[in-house]
Amino acid sequence: RARERAAAAAAAGAMLLAGTNRNVRLALVYSLAFSTARSLMGQSQLSAFILLRTGSTVLVGVGSGVLGLVTFMSALPVGVMIDAGVLRRQRLLRAAGVLGACSAVAFAAVLIVGGGLRNAEAGGDGKRVFGALCAALALWGLFTGVQSVSVETTFADSVPTGHRSLLYTYKSSLRTAGNSVGPLTSIPIFAALGGQWRTKDLTIVMLVGQAISLLPCAMLFMFRDSDTLGQESEALPTSAVVGGDSGAASSRQPPSITSTESEAMLQSAADHRALLAAERIESGARDGAGGDGRLQADEQRAVSQRRGRARRGGALLVG
Repeated sequence: RARERAAAAAAAGAMLLAGTNRNVRLALVYSLAFSTARSLMGQSQLSAFILLRTGSTVLVGVGSGVLGLVTFMSALPVGVMIDAGVLRRQRLLRAAGVLGACSAVAFAAVLIVGGGLRNAEAGGDGKRVFGALCAALALWGLFTGVQSVSVETTFADSVPTGHRSLLYTYKSSLRTAGNSVGPLTSIPIFAALGGQWRTKDLTIVMLVGQAISLLPCAMLFMFRDSDTLGQESEALPTSAVVGGDSGAASSRQPPSITSTESEAMLQSAADHRALLAAERIESGARDGAGGDGRLQADEQRAVSQRRGRARRGGALLVG
């Protein structure tokens, strides 16, 4: 049964992906490619390279801080401008693709020119190499901040309502898989190079990551604003959102019943009870011997009138 459920879930996921638009499929593949490239250029290899070239643990922290700070400072204003409609995401994605390619080339140039392939040791021009490396990291951080906001908002606006949870699960799984591909790929590379963390070995691994990063950079040119879904991707229609004074009310709270609908419900219930009582009277009059025909006719008219009111009340309630 577990296998059958897994097969059914996989089939349902494949059908869902086949029915999604271009942006969704691109974002899923992009998550895998970008996380793979980033893991190959990851903090462990980069930190070891800085330490070997400068001999300073302080500069290792400075390098990581430059990357994180620039990413944050670029992502925040980009997100605000996208939300305000000042910038088009398609243009930002293409600009991010150019930034990513430039940062990959700059990063590779610093590694090669800075003696990465010569097993250069700490000292000498290590501080100069570190300064150039920080510039390349700042460019990479700018690319990371712009692309992350642009890709995430494009993906969110391209997912149809009702399928968001499953598609975001796929996206997160692919990102995690990409983060695992980097270390798994670096293992045979380090093993083939002698199993030591020298600047040459670290440089080769990071250059592989830079080469792979050109793939997601090219994919950023394929996203289109015309493939977003607009209101179709919203979690709830605007008319269904019910606000509260404290702001803590749930957006999924059902709409309240108006006074007109409440009166219709009460009238329908009263007419229904009257109808049941009239039917009992009619049944007793029919069964009783020597009943007056005129009385029976009046009762039948009363029953017909009550039935009519009950039907009208039910129709009003349904409407």
